[in-house]
Amino acid sequence: MKGIFKTLIIFLQLSFVPVKDFKPEIFVFIAEDVFQLSDGRLVVSGQIKTGNIKNSDKLIVEIDNINKLLVIQHMEVFGKPQGTAIGVKGDFVTFTISDIVKDNVGRGTVFLKER
Repeated sequence: MKGIFKTLIIFLQLSFVPVKDFKPEIFVFIAEDVFQLSDGRLVVSGQIKTGNIKNSDKLIVEIDNINKLLVIQHMEVFGKPQGTAIGVKGDFVTFTISDIVKDNVGRGTVFLKER
C-alpha cells in the first residue's frame, strides 16, 4: 500500500505545472491556398495547427533563409459566427497580408507568430 501512495504523490507532483512556468503554445499555421487580390494583397487560407491568432498579429515567414515579418490585416474564422476575433488550434481561417509577393508564398508555407 505504501508503494501506491508514493507513486500517487510522484504523479501528482509531476502533473501540476506552476503558473510561473507555464509557456503558451507557439502558433503554427501551414498555408493550404493562397491567391492575390487586385490591390496586391494576398489571401492565405488553411488550418491552425497550434496556438491562436487574431487581427493585427505579426507573423513570421521564412523566405530564402530570411525571416519576413507580416501583419494580419483582416481575418475570418470558418464555421464560427461572423466577427469571431480569435482563431484557435484546429480552426480553418483565412487572412490577408501585404508586403510580400505571391511567388514567395504558396501551399505548404509555414507561418509562425512573433513572440
